[in-house]
Amino acid sequence: MGVFTLEYETVIRPNLEAAIEDALRNEVKDAALYAIKDSAITQVYMAYKPKFFSRRYSLVDDDSYKCEANGNTLTITYTGELQNLWGNSHHEDLGEVIAEGWENFNMPFPRPWMDEGIQANIPSIEAAIGEGLKRQGF
Repeated sequence: MGVFTLEYETVIRPNLEAAIEDALRNEVKDAALYAIKDSAITQVYMAYKPKFFSRRYSLVDDDSYKCEANGNTLTITYTGELQNLWGNSHHEDLGEVIAEGWENFNMPFPRPWMDEGIQANIPSIEAAIGEGLKRQGF
């Protein structure tokens, strides 16, 4: 009689969990950021054209996002700041101002570009997990 033991708890699971976290830090992060930045272009920058405001395009700048992978969770946070034009000194979260459409900051309507970008691109982001695992031999 042949016996095969799958050492899931001691060998496979720890390696798989590390591989998932690595995929989140690389392939999944890249796919999610692409989705978010693409959504920023369509949902924020092209959604309306104000007559007198200039555009910074910080929503498509990689340096404006903080990405952290912990276990099986990837968290992406927008870290851009308000411009503080005309001597103002605001410390509100620009991402929140845009996503919620704060009227006192001349936002025309809510534009939750990050959530919409992720939701619209779930298949490609999920595929990135597979690509990352495949790269690591799973």
